Amino acid sequence: MDHSGAARRIACGHSHGTVTDLMVRSRNGVPPMRMQAREPMPRAPGMEAGEIERGVFFIVGVPRSGTTILRKMLGAHPRMWVPNESEFFMRVPRTSDARELRRAFLVYAGSEQFAQQGVDAAELLEAIDSGRCVDRGSLFLEMMRLQAGRAGKARVGEKSPHHCRHVERIAQELPSAKFIHVSRDPRDVAASSVLTPWTCHSIVAHTKGWAAIQREHRRLMGVMEPERYTEVRFDRLVGSPETELRRLCGFLGEEFTPQMLLPLDRGAPGRFRERLALRQVRTVQRIAGAEMDRLECARVQTPERFAWTCADWAETCAIRVSRLGRSIRKRLGLVAGA
Repeated sequence: MDHSGAARRIACGHSHGTVTDLMVRSRNGVPPMRMQAREPMPRAPGMEAGEIERGVFFIVGVPRSGTTILRKMLGAHPRMWVPNESEFFMRVPRTSDARELRRAFLVYAGSEQFAQQGVDAAELLEAIDSGRCVDRGSLFLEMMRLQAGRAGKARVGEKSPHHCRHVERIAQELPSAKFIHVSRDPRDVAASSVLTPWTCHSIVAHTKGWAAIQREHRRLMGVMEPERYTEVRFDRLVGSPETELRRLCGFLGEEFTPQMLLPLDRGAPGRFRERLALRQVRTVQRIAGAEMDRLECARVQTPERFAWTCADWAETCAIRVSRLGRSIRKRLGLVAGA
């Protein structure tokens, strides 16, 4: 997707699904922009920005770990809403300069992730230009307020798995935010990932990423306050959903409701036995064994074969060469930064 082109269309007032034309006033030297705005969203009870900030929470973890299932469960609560992945803190740089914030948001507003949020870019630009949003954190909270208003709920969460790499920065910007990290057997993560068209299909790459994120998760468990950061294990969530959801509701300060007990028709623990070859299982266990043991994931006995070790080594080398090539291209300005 051409993000810059989409941003230009927004800046020129060609956003979709809008009904009222207005001129966004120039502020801090930023030229005025002609925008299209929807009629104001209705506010749910308790929809002031301060209350949204006190109630915001994040669902994080390795992709394909069960974060979507947890999002749906928590979103079924009558007071809570968890929209689609925003990747906000990955895509919008931290700044307290109004002009930089405005420019960064226009780029983000042209992304597929923002398009899935169902909010109007004009309303967020107006919040920046009026001075209500003065930095990245306040802009995020305004977007969440609009999300909650659209859903008619008083509290909102965010589910972007890769925000697990940004927890401490988010925690600094949003001092009341809470975080739920979803952990899952890496073999099941790999089995799910290799069947997902839009992901890398390298078992080695997936497992190395899983192990790195789990190590960071363990570190966060040691430095974050337990009132702000907790873990849910996927096998326990699907095995004893009511027990885990009651615990998570307590962590979030909400009452458990039976509406959260959604039917689970996929993702049963141990699915890797049907989907991964024995060599792939051995690869995952070799790379992530230490973290698997900490999660009490029982290992499968696999034979030792020199050819398998050589194949893993070759795949690791290919990954390193690919990353080195991308790094060089970024330095030469041949590819956009991540």
